[in-house]
Amino acid sequence: MPDERNQRKVLYLLVLSSILLGTSALVFAATGDAPQVFLVTLAGLAGSFAMRRPLPRTSRSFVYTGALVATVTVLGNQLFPIEPGRFFLIPAEIYGPGIIFLGVAATYFDQRETNLTAVVALALLGLMLAGNAVSPLAKNVHFPVTAAVRDNYHAFYAAAVAVEALALLLLIRRATPRIRVGAPHRRCLWLRYLVVIVGLGATVAAVGGLRLAAKAYERTMQQFFVQWMQRYMQRRARWVLFQDEVDLWRTAPLRAAADRTVVLRARSKTAPGYLRGRAYHQYNGGRWTAALGATGLAGDDAGPRLTFTTFRREPQRDASREDSAPGRRIEVFPARNFRSDVLLVPGSAEEFELIATQLREDWNGTLIPRDWESNTGYNVRVARGGFMQAYNGPLPRDSGRFPEKRLLLSVPADLEGPLSAAARRILGPIPERLDSRTKIARLEAYFTSKFAYALGTAPDREDGRDPVLQFLDRRRGHCELFAAAATLLLRVTGTPARYVTGFVCAEPHPGREYWLSRLKDAHAWSEAWVAEEGRWLPVECTPAAGVPDGASQFSALGAWFDRLVLFWQEILVQMKRGYVAEALVGLVVGLLTACRWLLWHPVRGPLLLAGAVWLWCRRRRRRLLQIEAEWAGVAPEKREARRRLARLERAVRGRGLDRQPAMTLREWGRQLAVAPDLPAVREIVEFLARYERVRYAAAAPPEVLVDLDRRLRTILRELRRAPHRKRPRRRSGSGHGEVGAGPRRVS
Repeated sequence: MPDERNQRKVLYLLVLSSILLGTSALVFAATGDAPQVFLVTLAGLAGSFAMRRPLPRTSRSFVYTGALVATVTVLGNQLFPIEPGRFFLIPAEIYGPGIIFLGVAATYFDQRETNLTAVVALALLGLMLAGNAVSPLAKNVHFPVTAAVRDNYHAFYAAAVAVEALALLLLIRRATPRIRVGAPHRRCLWLRYLVVIVGLGATVAAVGGLRLAAKAYERTMQQFFVQWMQRYMQRRARWVLFQDEVDLWRTAPLRAAADRTVVLRARSKTAPGYLRGRAYHQYNGGRWTAALGATGLAGDDAGPRLTFTTFRREPQRDASREDSAPGRRIEVFPARNFRSDVLLVPGSAEEFELIATQLREDWNGTLIPRDWESNTGYNVRVARGGFMQAYNGPLPRDSGRFPEKRLLLSVPADLEGPLSAAARRILGPIPERLDSRTKIARLEAYFTSKFAYALGTAPDREDGRDPVLQFLDRRRGHCELFAAAATLLLRVTGTPARYVTGFVCAEPHPGREYWLSRLKDAHAWSEAWVAEEGRWLPVECTPAAGVPDGASQFSALGAWFDRLVLFWQEILVQMKRGYVAEALVGLVVGLLTACRWLLWHPVRGPLLLAGAVWLWCRRRRRRLLQIEAEWAGVAPEKREARRRLARLERAVRGRGLDRQPAMTLREWGRQLAVAPDLPAVREIVEFLARYERVRYAAAAPPEVLVDLDRRLRTILRELRRAPHRKRPRRRSGSGHGEVGAGPRRVS
């Protein structure tokens, strides 16, 4: 295989590759409002032009190149963030710049067919991602010169496609070796050219016809696109839970295979337990609602390169309590297919880190983010003991935001009598005199021992009674009915209570690295206000069969696959939150600070420079000694002959007749003998023949070296006088004989 280090990149191929990549970068800069992508692409291509010799294809060069591309991509996205809302279907704001930069990095290597194919594929993929813009008409912020592009977006994109298509055709024509055909085959070749031309003409006509049809039926196509987008958004939102209303009249879904779908993953030392979604306070006609306003939490920006914001609740803990110790941290990663407009957090959560402009909280404790990038997850810090692994775990005090009691004690008038009778039957003749904890304990014991958990049960609309009353008579139902009955029974006995929906996150990954919640882990429970303690307590009246137990449901292969999914999501989250950019900037700043500390000193600076010069001189001395050792067994006259051959190769290389590293001198001489317009061909062939006799002879007399000098001077004089011709096309499959001498390794 030829040595890439001794080859020079073909300027024509490099120009065509630059046109492909530059066009993709320009379109992405216009549609994604990312001028840094185009500027970095231009800088990278300029460096490739400056480095005419390709980088060696080694594992080290590939690893370093990939690391550099990833670094530039991350820093660019953090210093000049790209709005994710500009793209749909594919997160082009993450993949687009990296793909284009990877294509630029490929131009630094050799120009063999595989590498050119990679450049073309990456350029076309980058152009496709750049056209994946859902809002190309949105006003740009950093790139205002593209106003004309926004007004003529389709024409601009079509022009970019045409430019890349032309560059691709020229690249294919240049990279493909020319095949010499005889006269009988030229007619077939012309027929092929004619078919290609006709095909291109038909393609252009079809595209033009489609464009005219699109202009004529623009309104119809817009309506079709809007309907398609609506269906697409509805399909994406098919797993949105925790709506503003809970209807007890509907039938709870049966457990099925789809229920095992993962909705979120959480990293924590212990199981996060109960994760609250929404809390409801108003009940009427079998429906729970929560039409309350929300107030924004105080938020602090993390820093100039970190994109998340830290929101904090007001301190709710008493310093004298056991759960006032420093809290624990939970990292929550929602699954790709799960959508929720509220945060799923433990009841004792105090601090939240997420990428959102605002985080609001109503007095029921529901957290509603605004402009939240759900694919980046969020971090939660909870109070000690607030994971609620036990069903009666503590919740934070809420006295500062406690609403009017009448809202949490309200019971429909038609239910007060039946519920009061049921409360006296369950709790005793005078339940109002019992403390809140006693009421909760008796309710939990009664429901878990006297009732049965059953999915698929629904109230009978022909019965005419409220769903809760039907449930108390039938003594079987799902978790929503248990939670609703417990909430209303607590209210009718004078204890404020509310209805809560969420997930139970208790299933461990087989590797015990994180915890999961699935669709089947959706749950409903109650929360009661304990006035004696000044805090909220969860009330779990659903029997054990209806409470998610956290049993692992992974196979060996599924566990590994789920771990890879979380690993990839964590990488994207770290990039979006800015941790990677912060680390890179910190590393650069640290290195610059260390260099300044070392060099910017009257004593350390000169000593360090002197040491560096001494090490460089020592390394150079070792290299010279190594070269002398290699030449130790070579006669002086052969060294001189080798230097003369190197001069000849440099002179011929300037006319585009490079000698391939694996080409022998005789093969090179035969190639030069048939080269058109090469002066002194006969003298060059005779020089090579004389050099072979000197190189492989036992001894070379001085007159032979004098003859080589005379012939070399004649050849160089003829080459200088003759005009330069154009560089010929490279042909694949050039002669490869026995390993001989190259331009720098003459044998």
